[in-house]
Amino acid sequence: MYSPRYKSDAAPASCWTTPRRRLIQVRKSAWWGKNGCGKSTLLALLKGEIAADGGTHTFPTNWALAWVNQETPALDVPAIEYVIDGDREFRQLEAELQLANEKNDGHAIATLHGKLDAIDAWTIRSRAASLLHGLGFSNEQLQSPVRAFSGGWRMRLNLAQALVCRSDLLLLDEPTNHLDLDAVIWLERWLKGYPGTLVLISHDRDFLDPIVDKILHIEQETINEYTGNYSSFERQRSTKLAQQQSLYQHQQEKVAHLQSYIDRFRAQATKAKQAQSRIKMLERMELIARPTSITRSASASASRKACRTHCCAWRRSAPATAKK
Repeated sequence: MYSPRYKSDAAPASCWTTPRRRLIQVRKSAWWGKNGCGKSTLLALLKGEIAADGGTHTFPTNWALAWVNQETPALDVPAIEYVIDGDREFRQLEAELQLANEKNDGHAIATLHGKLDAIDAWTIRSRAASLLHGLGFSNEQLQSPVRAFSGGWRMRLNLAQALVCRSDLLLLDEPTNHLDLDAVIWLERWLKGYPGTLVLISHDRDFLDPIVDKILHIEQETINEYTGNYSSFERQRSTKLAQQQSLYQHQQEKVAHLQSYIDRFRAQATKAKQAQSRIKMLERMELIARPTSITRSASASASRKACRTHCCAWRRSAPATAKK
């Protein structure tokens, strides 16, 4: 999906907190958190699919957003044409040029050629073919109708649609689903060279590590930013949790000591004042939450690492076609 020159007044939900900085101010970031923490909801907000309860967010002027459609209709359109359809601006200019040619409008033709030159339109077919080859499609399959492909391969077509767009911000939610190892490795290289801003959601740390330079960790309705890739995030997070655990244990010991004093001397007239003072001390104390451990989904990483080592489990298979 391509959203040209997108700007939205929708905003991240007001129940979430983050330091006062732009969330998308880095070139390539990954959003990490447990399932259900709200990663996909945030993406939907950025895409303008849902409205927020409060707050604001804006994009730089004339930014173009791209993301992967989740639905693929059973069309008779050839695969490569379907991918090119993702660039709506190109298709619009192409249609206008055809109309200008039919009217033999020289001025309009010259103007449209200038606009097409500006968006590098003359290479879009070769770029679309290159994307499809990288995602596992053969030359013959580029001309196969979309309806001929199974659901997983249609999702690859949707991914190619998003990648062919000339976007400033690319939003990808678990893009390696439905991909074999060859396609995953190709996508990794492609995203490393992507010149725009990337927001990536994935539970495959081996896929994230070479690509991203920031991790936005979403936990307990709070977003915390970590500089570096996923491995760096794990180390930083582990150190942070160890520090929090130490502070938590120290506070719990202090709470237990105060509570013990209160329980022991509250009923004694000579100690009641001191006990009451400690009760107020407990009431004023800002309790430290019990630290949560890092949760990482190792299954995808382990599988992919095994594939890299043994080169047998993820071999590319021919695209499955829908049964007639």
